[in-house]
Amino acid sequence: MRVWLLYSLGLFACASSGGAGREPTLEYEIAYDDNRPGEASALISSTFEQMVRFKPAAASFHLLRFRAQLAQEGRVRWTVYGQDPLEQPSKELASWERDYPHQMASGPTDGRWVVEDLVARIPGGQSGAIWVGFRRLAGDPRLWSSAIDCENAFVRDSDPAKFLRPMPIRKTPMIRLDWGP
Repeated sequence: MRVWLLYSLGLFACASSGGAGREPTLEYEIAYDDNRPGEASALISSTFEQMVRFKPAAASFHLLRFRAQLAQEGRVRWTVYGQDPLEQPSKELASWERDYPHQMASGPTDGRWVVEDLVARIPGGQSGAIWVGFRRLAGDPRLWSSAIDCENAFVRDSDPAKFLRPMPIRKTPMIRLDWGP
């Protein structure tokens, strides 16, 4: 697991403010992948969900955004979950649908990431692990995966009639989570 410490220096001056910059802020990024897309796995059905579990290293934190490297266009549902005492996805914190056109998909060497803001979707502080789920709704959207087995990547069938607990997968979907204190 690599956790990147990012210092955002916000030195962009607004013309109307007379050149005064913002104060520096502190952000963290959790990235389990090795930044080398190797495979774009298809989901078997629209009830299957790829999931990545993130464990911020603070007792309390604010979710800022996540980045995902999309390999193929389509309509998806993103869901962010909390975690229950049995270390399973629990309470749904936010869920939304998004149509991604071909222009937002990345090739294996493009380095193009889609960014989804979480500040307005999940206001307030959080604690414990966070799960980010990716489910296809239309088309054949896919995420790039790296060859790293991070032990925090899973797939599950969310159909209540076929309930399956999240099953570990060996390839890590390229999703990264940014959070702050």
